[in-house]
This record gives sequence, structure tokens and C-alpha cells, in this order.
Amino acid sequence: MAKGITSAGRKERASARGALLAATERLMVEEGYAAVTTRRVAKIVGVTPALVHYHFATTDDLLLELFRSLSARFKEELASRLDTPDPLRALWQLNSDPDGSAIVLEFMALSNHRKAIRQEIAAFVEELRDIQTQAIAAADGAGLSPVGLSVLAAGMARSIVMEQSLGVTLGHDEALTMVEALMRHATGKDADGRGT
Repeated sequence: MAKGITSAGRKERASARGALLAATERLMVEEGYAAVTTRRVAKIVGVTPALVHYHFATTDDLLLELFRSLSARFKEELASRLDTPDPLRALWQLNSDPDGSAIVLEFMALSNHRKAIRQEIAAFVEELRDIQTQAIAAADGAGLSPVGLSVLAAGMARSIVMEQSLGVTLGHDEALTMVEALMRHATGKDADGRGT
């Protein structure tokens, strides 16, 4: 009888992959994508570089798997947040989270140098945009383009968070006032969810 991988063996492999991905994410956030090498990741986890290569043939494979893992988590978070009477405001709040901005910036920078990752990010953004557009359209955007509102909410929120991380604040109060007016117009509700 041939021996297969035991349940404990599968859990151990999944645990090792998870530890490698977590270390890669931490390294990217703390030092940037350029600091990610299989040797650095192995050292952080306390394993040999060969074990990293056992799970991920190349550093690009490791980074791509991290992006896919983070994308799946973000999609789950997005779905739970958009399941509300005010998905536009939920989208704004989700993209205004400064904790997620650092890793997004690193993947965007990385995409300038890695075609496979650029393609994966582009496909993911378009998939998210479809999900967001459907949620906004279902909430009736007062005749405004749901896809346009999706782009504005996500893009403006991320832009403000990124600028704040640099210490830039000029124009933010004015932009936030304009965004709030647009949201009130699109949803008929203020930030507290009361009708206008």
C-alpha cells in the first residue's frame, strides 16, 4: 500500500507556507519589496532557503502567492463591508485604512518591474471594480455612474492615505468636504447614515 501524505503532514506544510507568506508580508511592509529574498524570508522564519524553494520555486512565485493570499482576504473583507445600505461609504472607509496602504504601495512599485505581478494586479483591480460597481448600483447612486463612483471613492481614499503617510495634508480637508458632499448627493445620507 502506497503511503500518502498524512493529515498532520498537510497541516505542517500549510503551516510552513503560511509562516513564509507572513514573513514575506512583514518584510515588504517594514523594508519594501526589494528586501524580499528567499534567504531573508528563510532567516526570519528560521528555516533553510531550500525549504522556501520547496514551497515557492522563485521569489516571484512567493510574491505572487502573497498577492493572491492578500487579495482573497481583501475580497472577503470587501464583500462583508459592501453588504450594507451605504456601500459607497463602506468602500471609502475600507480604502481609507492606512494599515493596508503600505503593502498596496509595495505591490504597485513591484508591478513596475514584474510583468506577471502587474497582470495579476490589473485583473484583480478590475474584478474588484465590478463587485464595487454592482454594490453601488444596487444602492441607487442618484443617477451618477456607479463605476465612476467606485473609482473616485477607492482612488481618492487611497491617495489621501498615501499622502498622509508622507506627511502631506494640504488640500485634504477641502477634498474630504467635497467627497462628503458627493456621497450625500449619491446616497441621500450623511456620514451618520441619516437622510439629508
